[in-house]
Amino acid sequence: MPARTAAPALSLEQPGRYPDVTAMTDHRTLRHGSDEPRLTRLFRSLGEDDRRTLLAFAEFLAAGRQPAAAPAPPVAPTPLPRPEQETVIAAIRRLSRTYTMLDRGPMLNETSALMSAHVLQGRDAAVVIDDLEALFLRHFTDYRTRLAAASGEARDGRTDDDTPAAGPA
Repeated sequence: MPARTAAPALSLEQPGRYPDVTAMTDHRTLRHGSDEPRLTRLFRSLGEDDRRTLLAFAEFLAAGRQPAAAPAPPVAPTPLPRPEQETVIAAIRRLSRTYTMLDRGPMLNETSALMSAHVLQGRDAAVVIDDLEALFLRHFTDYRTRLAAASGEARDGRTDDDTPAAGPA
């Protein structure tokens, strides 16, 4: 039986020259552990448009292999007791753990303003914490309103603002 010869090595040093597609898909040329450096060399050998195409394709492939969507965040807060001598920072952490379903980004400006009022203007910590609790509660109420509106849309295809068209009497 004649000896098998290895598949020809791909030339990565010639920009603009694309190797034969069958050589790229041959399992003998795909070695686990050496794929990443090889992919990097290929990427560097491409022009800018081809790089964008390769990245878009890689993102497409990665998106197809994403695990199922994570479960929805909890709808109800997990109340944590307020300690007697709580600092403003500790209160923010406690409220963040209580209201895990909230996106803190939209609250950042108001939270920072309250923190600054305490640190820079000497506002009493207990008063600032009361305001923080009100802030988180207000954002939670808005969250529940948006959630209810979204579930109403999903349930019957319209929002509370939609009214059925009046038909002939």
